Amino acid sequence: MQKQRFYAPNNVIEPYQYDIAQNYIEVYQPSTEINDLIETYLILKLIKRENEFSKFKYLISKFQNDISTNFPISIFEINYDSIEIFYKDIFWELVLSLGKINKDDASQFDSYIKNITSGQ
Repeated sequence: MQKQRFYAPNNVIEPYQYDIAQNYIEVYQPSTEINDLIETYLILKLIKRENEFSKFKYLISKFQNDISTNFPISIFEINYDSIEIFYKDIFWELVLSLGKINKDDASQFDSYIKNITSGQ
């Protein structure tokens, strides 16, 4: 697993990291690794929000498609401990945005949370 690229308080990339974000975009490769997917999601939010990144708007559909395609079918397949500590809130935001949790998952979700909190 690679090191976290972004410090993202409030679940957004801060302006002082825009050079890192631009480099990420320029060398972007699709990935199935959860931290890479979270970073792609952060970049996607940045492209949508900041005029400074408007020249990359043509990548919005590619990034959305890559995230949707490469994100595990079930969140229960993800090793939560492998998620960088500062990305955990963003992970849940991404899960919700992809619609990866529904009411039919309640019992499985309960077990997943218990495993996370017990350190298994």
